[in-house]
Amino acid sequence: MTRSPITDIDSAELLVRAIDYTLVNVAAVRRADLDSATPCAHWNLRTLLDHLNDSLDALCAAARPSTGTEPPAADPVLAFGARAARVRALWPEIDHDSPVRLGGRTRRADVLAHVAAVEIAVHGWDVARACAANRPIPDELARAILTFIELIVPETGRPPQFHPPVAMPDSAPADERLLAYLGRYPG
Repeated sequence: MTRSPITDIDSAELLVRAIDYTLVNVAAVRRADLDSATPCAHWNLRTLLDHLNDSLDALCAAARPSTGTEPPAADPVLAFGARAARVRALWPEIDHDSPVRLGGRTRRADVLAHVAAVEIAVHGWDVARACAANRPIPDELARAILTFIELIVPETGRPPQFHPPVAMPDSAPADERLLAYLGRYPG
């Protein structure tokens, strides 16, 4: 178990929990859903799943550079399951204090795992929304992410892929506060 410098949460465990949540949502996708709109502007569900599959490929390559990436898949749902299994197998085994390369940048493996957990969990919610399913991010996972989200996505000066935060009371459930912070409308 490796504690991150940004939180005391085990990074591999956090990543696996995010993947497990998203696997449930992706498994419920039907072929007819692939053209559905998502909360991600300009992306239908197929595009979102392709993005998630690319992200999982990148995580595999970061964990073990010799693994390479998978070719684009005709069925993004099946591809997600296979890629998720690879990440689940690789990431708990690596030294999370070690540097890894992703996208031409080097960072600590534990920090990358935290960033990936945010992306995978929130996009898992996006998948559920696109399928008109009510599957909130599990409370424990959302609470864990809330402990460090401001270190990854600042409230101001955000990267362009994030909308400004949406007003949400502190008394709202953790998943709703997380989604609102990232500019999504959970209601």
